[in-house]
Amino acid sequence: MLGFFNLLLDSRLLKFPDSAKYWQIVIVPMEQKLQDLVGQPNVWLYLKSSGGWFKEVHILDVNSEVVTFRYEHESNDEKRLWEKTTRLENVAEVEIKLLAMPKDSKQIAQLKDQLSHLLE
Repeated sequence: MLGFFNLLLDSRLLKFPDSAKYWQIVIVPMEQKLQDLVGQPNVWLYLKSSGGWFKEVHILDVNSEVVTFRYEHESNDEKRLWEKTTRLENVAEVEIKLLAMPKDSKQIAQLKDQLSHLLE
């Protein structure tokens, strides 16, 4: 269990291949994981220095020391677009929203109808 916590402290993620017959643990450096996400939507970053999540970020650049990304912050009065550069070791977690489904059954029916028309 201690090794798992060391991986988190080293800002690394575990990656499990889908097609593996047996589970293999592949350590992916945070730099590589963030490079894979450059330009991808639905990325959330947890930064240690801020103690919180940055939602829907757009990763612009990653190198061996820092990551640069843009994010929006909205208040009651205005919406601001920020660009932030932070050290890689400051990124504690990365989450990617894969799918969002509406709870309303009417919206789900409309989505299914739209998808069925696309497949015809």
